Amino acid sequence: QGWTFVGCRKLKEIILPKSVKKIGDQGLSTDSTVETITFEGEEAPELTGNPFPFKENILKIVVPSGKSEVYKAKWSSYTSYHSKIEEKS
Repeated sequence: QGWTFVGCRKLKEIILPKSVKKIGDQGLSTDSTVETITFEGEEAPELTGNPFPFKENILKIVVPSGKSEVYKAKWSSYTSYHSKIEEKS
């Protein structure tokens, strides 16, 4: 686990389908500067450890319309992500 995107040097965006229920430590490790992560699920996946090791490079975390508060509540211990969350228009 955690090596899915290592070796992807030009990856700018990751889109996670609603089937993703949990992202573990280093779960989205990558060799590139990912700027956008899009979550398609109405429910926020569970996060553990350091799921986005490149978090300082993330410009936005896109969540379904009307779900930003749901994601922030589920990710209460990941407040550094809260300012990057925006709803899909």
